[in-house]
Amino acid sequence: CISTFGDYYCFDNVGATHSHLKTQLHLPREKFEYYYSLLYSVYSFPNIILPFIGGLLIALLGLRVMYVVFGVSIIFGQFIFAFGSQWESITLMLIGRVIFGIGGESINICQTAMIVKWYFKSEISFPLGISLTVSRLGSVLNDVLSPRIANDDDATNAYWFGLMLCILSFVAI
Repeated sequence: CISTFGDYYCFDNVGATHSHLKTQLHLPREKFEYYYSLLYSVYSFPNIILPFIGGLLIALLGLRVMYVVFGVSIIFGQFIFAFGSQWESITLMLIGRVIFGIGGESINICQTAMIVKWYFKSEISFPLGISLTVSRLGSVLNDVLSPRIANDDDATNAYWFGLMLCILSFVAI
């Protein structure tokens, strides 16, 4: 259940730290809002097709191998995103979100495949519900903690904290 907790936490990092990021990047309002939206879009664009490809790769290479690949992608992407925030580089932040997105939705496919493999058909709904609940707790925790962890004019601490949660989620499986 906890394998996607960090992923969900970090996906919503950008929204929870909107005002901090706006102050930090020193961009004109229109330009900032464009890049802010782009931080979500570059995550979503690859995920139009990647879950399909991820499912095929899981079938070909196995759950464990692909869980590691997708998990490392999430961790590496969040690292680049946090590093980009520290250096106030919107380009690095966008690159980090793309890499984060490559693993972000595909790891959900891994998690669902694991549940289907481990439980009988009549038992699948409860584990799926629990896994989604724990994942969404990551989103809720992000909304509560990230604005408090971020400094008044710098969101970087919240992003590094998110990286730690991604690593813990990855190791927990």
